[in-house]
Amino acid sequence: MLIVALGLAWAEPLPALPPLPGPPGPRPAHEEVEGDCPEAVPVRAGERPPSALLDDDGRWTCSAVLVPVGDVLHREELIAHGEAWEAYGLGVAARWRADTQVQALQLEAAYREIDRLAAPPPLLDRPSTIRALSDVKVAAVIGLAVYVATQGGQ
Repeated sequence: MLIVALGLAWAEPLPALPPLPGPPGPRPAHEEVEGDCPEAVPVRAGERPPSALLDDDGRWTCSAVLVPVGDVLHREELIAHGEAWEAYGLGVAARWRADTQVQALQLEAAYREIDRLAAPPPLLDRPSTIRALSDVKVAAVIGLAVYVATQGGQ
């Protein structure tokens, strides 16, 4: 855990995710359609249309499309469902970012361990150095023994 904390301190940030598209803007301007109604007007069963939209003969003065209320509600549900999926996607992206940072830290720690294990051991810990020093000690002991033996008789 300490390694992860230290790694987080030294880790470089991951590249930023691309920005998410914002909410839809206002309805785009379009060419005026001849006879287009100026605004949306609710139409209820059993009621007469607003008199402002009818001429003296009782005919509509503008053109529009009647969309059933159920279709409008379904569209609103789809929009809300899409917003829920967007929030879920943002949560997944945040978790992915955190998981990726942890994986990067673990990978970096593994590379450091590999480098440490692959590095040559210090000079005094090498078997060849230990053998050479042992040979020098043995030669020094033999030389000292020979010197003492030859000098001891005098």
